[in-house]
Amino acid sequence: MHCSRCGSPLASGAQFCSNCGLIIPGSSLAKSSQPLPASPRPPTPRPLPRVVSDPRLLTLSRLWTAIAGLAFVVAICSFGWLIFALIGPTRQTVAAFPGSRVITTQPFAFAAVFGDVLIAGLIGAVALSVAWGVARETSWGLPLALLVSLPIFAVVPIGTALSLYTFYVFSTQKSSSPS
Repeated sequence: MHCSRCGSPLASGAQFCSNCGLIIPGSSLAKSSQPLPASPRPPTPRPLPRVVSDPRLLTLSRLWTAIAGLAFVVAICSFGWLIFALIGPTRQTVAAFPGSRVITTQPFAFAAVFGDVLIAGLIGAVALSVAWGVARETSWGLPLALLVSLPIFAVVPIGTALSLYTFYVFSTQKSSSPS
């Protein structure tokens, strides 16, 4: 007797082929073996993240993310100065002329630096939301970018360049969108 799969000779009373492992039909092993369970369905793949349709939007999103990162670095550094102003070793005093009243500068420095922390943190948060809105192509992303780029236009040269690029992308998006 020979194996039906590989053709090698089978020993008498063999349960399976010693060459390829095929279970011999009619053997006690074939009668006792249960059919293999059906393999489970492979897991459905997760959908891929949506790719930005326009590379200019991706560039604009990256630029706004960079501005947000820069603003957060300024906020963190200003916070460090704020802590230093609070626990600094000495207070600086300023006198306009001898015999005049002495003005302590620490409260003024504290207020100025606290304002820097708040403003830089706010700019960073707004820039990060603009970057997210533009990257996800939300309905509010480009209008918010346009709105925020108006006051940043005065910050030469980086703010001006970012504002001009935002205006450019906004104008090309409006003209290339289907009517």
